[in-house]
Amino acid sequence: MGTNRKRDNLTFVLTVFTAMATAVAGWLLRKSGLFQDGWTYPSLDQLDHVGAFLSGVFTPLALAWAARSFLLQRQQMSESFQAMQEQIETQRKANDLTSAAMEEQLRLQRQANEHTQQQIDDDRVHRREERERTGPDFTLAPGLQIASSGTLTQKLVLQNIGLVARRTRISWIVTDRSDSRRVFCNLMTDLPHPLQPNEKREIDIILRNRFPPENELHTVVRVQTERADGEYGLWVFSFDGYSRPTLSEKHPIYPDARF
Repeated sequence: MGTNRKRDNLTFVLTVFTAMATAVAGWLLRKSGLFQDGWTYPSLDQLDHVGAFLSGVFTPLALAWAARSFLLQRQQMSESFQAMQEQIETQRKANDLTSAAMEEQLRLQRQANEHTQQQIDDDRVHRREERERTGPDFTLAPGLQIASSGTLTQKLVLQNIGLVARRTRISWIVTDRSDSRRVFCNLMTDLPHPLQPNEKREIDIILRNRFPPENELHTVVRVQTERADGEYGLWVFSFDGYSRPTLSEKHPIYPDARF
């Protein structure tokens, strides 16, 4: 606003000076007799003098008006540039605010997705644990060891400590501890009836003819079962010699155990 006021004052001053110069020039020309009654066309010399006089009067004013126009144009360009800079800065701030809002929205959306995924995972784990609790579970304990006439029988006791197992398949393999390619026994059997909770079944591992000392044997017993809900599970026990079997794998729900 201050710049516009200064510009208006300059225009007013130049206008006043132009009007005064015009009035003074006219008055001087009139006093010189140029506009007297009975005036005739001036001669070339007179016109030359008049032109020089007017040029001397109005040339400074013309230069002043030109300077004023130049200053006005420069001021307008400066104001336009400043307005453009302000607009760019405003747009940049708006973009920053929009970007910040989008980032915050993405962060909240990410948190919501993570929370939802965590709930899904927790629910899946809970349902899996619930299904595992509602299925069979097994332990394997050593039983009697009977040796007679070149035959060694190792009895194992399989007990269902969970819920009913609709079908059960038991397989075992006895190998040399130092060379798993030497197989002394590799058998499989299917239990004829469902295995009820807390029910026990004996497994006879029979070694005939030549077999190494017991401390050189390695036995793996696989128990595959069909649950009451149609799912399948797998338990793997292993032991060396005639030590107590240890549970090496347990998959209460294991589709690959289907048989």
